[in-house]
Amino acid sequence: MAENSNLEIVSASSDQVEWIISMARKEGWNPGDNDAIAFQQADPSGYFIGLINGKPVCCVAGIKFNHIAIIGYYVVVKEHRGQGHGMRIFQLSVNYLNGYNVRVDGLLIHAPKYQNSGFKIAHVNVRYTRAVDNSTISCPFVCTASSLPFDKILQYDARFYADERKHFLAGGSMLEQQIA
Repeated sequence: MAENSNLEIVSASSDQVEWIISMARKEGWNPGDNDAIAFQQADPSGYFIGLINGKPVCCVAGIKFNHIAIIGYYVVVKEHRGQGHGMRIFQLSVNYLNGYNVRVDGLLIHAPKYQNSGFKIAHVNVRYTRAVDNSTISCPFVCTASSLPFDKILQYDARFYADERKHFLAGGSMLEQQIA
């Protein structure tokens, strides 16, 4: 492993968060259209970017909720892999989340790397998306999430998630586009 002392890790600016999201897409991941906004609402300090000579080379998100935290968006630019930058920024996110019950959102193929850092596989999930034409919906129980009282959305979310995600769910125009 090469020396990585020239790596500067900083909290990501809004423009840098957009770079982080674009890196996830380049890796073939499917970040939600409003993930950046939603996660920044939940934890404005949770995105980190590694720079060499001012140029981004790696990133990670360590997002705190009330008691639970998520690590994700862990990417190193291909030509900078194998130099220790990834482990350094990943460890920074782990340290940032000290005291939280931490979940890692990652690819199953990378599970051994996370296990080497002390994480265990709890479950595997899959996210499905589909465009819906609202004009063809005839079910009276289907509506846009934005038409519901926000406290009802929080109550519903609490049935499936172990921590309150008020700021995450309120992120930007997230609810405008969701069907409930």
